[in-house]
Amino acid sequence: MDITSRKSAIVIGTSMLAVFMVNVTILMLGPLLVDIAHDLNVRIEVAAQLAASMAIPWICVALLAGSLSDHYGRKPILLIGLVFMAVSSIGTALSWNFLSALIFRGLLGFAGAVTINTMAVVSDYVSPEKRGKALGAITFGSGLGAAVGIPIMAMIADIYNWRLSFILCGFMTGILCLIVMILLPSSRTVQKTKFNFLSQFIPVIKQRVIWDISLVNFCSRTGLMIVMTFFSSFLIVRHGFSTGDTAIPIAFVSGGIVLASITGGSLADTKFRLLFVPFVMGISGLLGASIFLFHFNPITLITLASLYMWVIYTPFPLVVTLLSLLGGKRLRGTTISMVPISNQAGILVGPVLGGLTLGIWDYEGLGALCFIMGLIGALIAFIRLKENNIQTASKQLDSITN
Repeated sequence: MDITSRKSAIVIGTSMLAVFMVNVTILMLGPLLVDIAHDLNVRIEVAAQLAASMAIPWICVALLAGSLSDHYGRKPILLIGLVFMAVSSIGTALSWNFLSALIFRGLLGFAGAVTINTMAVVSDYVSPEKRGKALGAITFGSGLGAAVGIPIMAMIADIYNWRLSFILCGFMTGILCLIVMILLPSSRTVQKTKFNFLSQFIPVIKQRVIWDISLVNFCSRTGLMIVMTFFSSFLIVRHGFSTGDTAIPIAFVSGGIVLASITGGSLADTKFRLLFVPFVMGISGLLGASIFLFHFNPITLITLASLYMWVIYTPFPLVVTLLSLLGGKRLRGTTISMVPISNQAGILVGPVLGGLTLGIWDYEGLGALCFIMGLIGALIAFIRLKENNIQTASKQLDSITN
């Protein structure tokens, strides 16, 4: 179906709104971290673990959500994820201590069903030769969430308090549930056979190239989360910014994600798509190190962080595109479920490892972590990501599903 058709446009537009809210809900924690730590009477590196608390539930949900959507349809699983997102945001706003905030934030793990199904439903309605650009549009919505939504939440928190930001986020997610319920079309096909999770998931995880793609995405997401979680507090602690002062810098930094969605989505449809991944991962390591290791002025730091977000996020549309192609129609949701699994592994490791490093080596240690993640991702991409490996895995999965 043509990408400009009415139904495709509705699917892409609705999916963009969904990932917009997912990214706002996840990443708004960064600029609010200092305020939350003070309110809940914990240290910044401890409060940062709120970003990690959703990761394990998210991985568990991701393991099932893709396969369930392949069997029962995208729309109902997507709606379940959105409902839990809304409950998580409002519950976090009402939390009375750090433990309660940790529990409510953990419910955000059900948003894993949202990211999987937005990508899968777009892949259902867009032809393979145009899928990279379509999925790039989805990640563009994700980037807008970071570039527009997060600064707004930071300003609201600065004017009122951080709890109101979370309440507003939960309210907006509730409205989104109604939009999805009304506008998003149901899946084209729903399997009538008995659901068997293992029969769908085992063939996918047997493909080594899927693990290679996921490892690159893990390194990318870990580095991204280190910067998105701690950059605002870095500006506050080291350069005297207030919470509200971080709104404009975060908008500029998150603008890098928007640019990455455009460039990555366009590159994903070309024959050179695998060649740029080692390059950008290596550059990201150098940029990440520069942010925290050297004593630059705030304008230079914001510029470096924006460039970092651009290069570290550029491989993401390619990752989603490759996995959507590998799964075919029957296993598309299952293969795409590897995306949030590797994403959440990075979201778990980034704040946890970053928090430990911050407590031991201060912010300079975060620069070293960003460099290591970029280097590892570049090496895996250079050695393992080859077009013939992709084609071989695709043929093997096709032979199983046909």
